[in-house]
Amino acid sequence: MTIATIVVRVLGLVRWGVQASEVGSVGIAEPYAAANVIPNLLFEVVAGGALAGAIVPLLAGPLVDRARERANLTISAMLTWTVTVLTALGGLVALLAPRIVDLIPRVGEGELSDLAAFFLTVFAVQLPLYGIGVVLTGALQAQRRFLWPALAPGFSSLVVIATYLRFGQLAGGAQATPGLVPDSAVQILAWGTTAGVAAMSLPLLIPCWGAGIRLRPQWRMPAGQVRLFFGLAGAGVASLVAQQISIGVTLVLVNDNGGPGAYPIWQYAQAVTMVIYGALAIPVATSSFPALSEQWSSGRRARFDDTASSSLQMMTVVCVGGAAAVAAAAGPIEAFFGFTAGGVAGMATAVRWLGIAIVPISLNFYLGRVLYAARAPRAGAAGTVTGWLVAAFLPIVAVRLVQSGNSDEAFAAVAASSAIGLALGTVVLLMSVRAKLGIAALRGFARVLVATALAGAGGYLLALLVTPTTHEMTVLTGATWTVAIGGGVGLACAGVGLWTARGALRAFLRPAPLREEP
Repeated sequence: MTIATIVVRVLGLVRWGVQASEVGSVGIAEPYAAANVIPNLLFEVVAGGALAGAIVPLLAGPLVDRARERANLTISAMLTWTVTVLTALGGLVALLAPRIVDLIPRVGEGELSDLAAFFLTVFAVQLPLYGIGVVLTGALQAQRRFLWPALAPGFSSLVVIATYLRFGQLAGGAQATPGLVPDSAVQILAWGTTAGVAAMSLPLLIPCWGAGIRLRPQWRMPAGQVRLFFGLAGAGVASLVAQQISIGVTLVLVNDNGGPGAYPIWQYAQAVTMVIYGALAIPVATSSFPALSEQWSSGRRARFDDTASSSLQMMTVVCVGGAAAVAAAAGPIEAFFGFTAGGVAGMATAVRWLGIAIVPISLNFYLGRVLYAARAPRAGAAGTVTGWLVAAFLPIVAVRLVQSGNSDEAFAAVAASSAIGLALGTVVLLMSVRAKLGIAALRGFARVLVATALAGAGGYLLALLVTPTTHEMTVLTGATWTVAIGGGVGLACAGVGLWTARGALRAFLRPAPLREEP
C-alpha cells in the first residue's frame, strides 16, 4: 500500500505541475482555484467529518463478531443518508453560486465573478461523489483492504491531468485574460475537474463487491450502532468544521493580503507539502486505525498500547523527516515551478512554513484516530478543534501586523501562525491521550521526536549554506537541487529517527492479524 500511495501522491504532484503550466496562477486560475475549494469545504463540514473517523470504529465490532449482514446494513445506511443529504446540498450550492462567490475577495467582481459562479455551479456535482468515496473507502479500510483506496486518487489525477492539457490547447495562451478564453475551454476545465472526482469515487464499488459488501437503499442502522455513530460523528463534525473555518480564513487572507495569483501559488505550495503528508503520514495512521479499533473492541488493552506507541513513533519519524526535507528544499522547489504562467513569487516561503506545519497536522490526525479507536471521540475532537481554531485566529492577527500586500510576507504570516496554532492542538491531544489511555500509549514518543527534530534542524541549516538562491537556479537545476537537498536531508533525518525507534519499527512491521483471539 505504501508504494502505491507514494506513486499516487507523486502523480498528484505532477497534476499540480500540469495545472501550474496549463492553467497558471493569474487570470482564469483565480476563480477556478477559489470555486474548487468550496465543494470540498462544504462536504467536509456537512459529512466528511462525520464519516471519516466514524466508519472504521463503527464496523470494528461487527467484523470482530463476524456479523457480515450487520456490517452491510451499517454501510448501506451511511451511504444512503450521505448521498441524499449531499445531493440536496449540491443543488442548493448550484442555486446560490453567484451569491457565494460574491463573498470571496478578488474573484467576487466583474468577469471573474461570472466565471467563479459557473465553476461553482458545475463543481456542486462533486458533493455526493465525495460522499460516496469516503463511505466506500472507510468500508474497505475497516477490512484492511487498503490498495484500492490508495489507488483511487491516482485515477482522479489522470483524468484531471488530461483535462488540464486539453484546456491548455483550447485556451491558446489566453489563460491570463479570462475574457479571451474560449467557452469550450472553460467547459472542459469545469466538467473535467468534476469527472476527476467521479473517477476517484465510483471505481471503489468494484473492490467493495469483491470484499463481500452488498449495498442497498437503507435508512435505518442496526440496533446499537446509532448511538456510537452519533458520538463519533459529532466529534468528527466539530473537528472538520474547525478545519474548514481555518481553510476558509486562509482563502480570504491570502487573496486579500497577497499579490496577484496569491491563492493559486499558495495551493501549489500546499500541494508540494501534502505529498509528504499523503504519501508517508496518512499510510501510518490508515494502517493502524483498523487494528486499534479491533483491539479496543475485543478488550486487548496491552496490544492496543503497543500498536498506539509504535505507530506514533513511526508517524513522528516520517512527519519530521518529511518536514525537514520540504523546508530544506523550499528555494529549489520555487525555482522548479518557474515554468508557471504568471510566476510563483513567494512560493518558497509558503513551502517552508507549510512544510513545518506537516508535523502538527500529521500528529493531530494520528492522535485523534487513537482516541476515536478508544471510544473517546470528545477528547479527540477537543484537541483537534483547538488546533484548527487557533490556526484560524492567529493568521488574522499576523496579517494585521504585516499589512504589506506582498505575497512573500503574507505567506509567512499566515503559514507560520497556522503552524503554531496546530502545534497547540498537538499538545492538547497528547495530554488527552495520556489522561484517557495512560503513558504506555505514548511510550518512546519524546525520545524519537527530539532525535528527529535535531537531525532535521541540522540538515536544514546545512542546506541553507550549500543551496544556491532561487534566482540563481533554472527549472532544471531547481529540480536537481530539490531531489538532492530534499532527499538528502529527509533520508538523514529519517535514518536517525528509525535507529532511535528501531524497536517500534519492528513492532510496526509485524501488525496484529485481523481477528486475533484474546
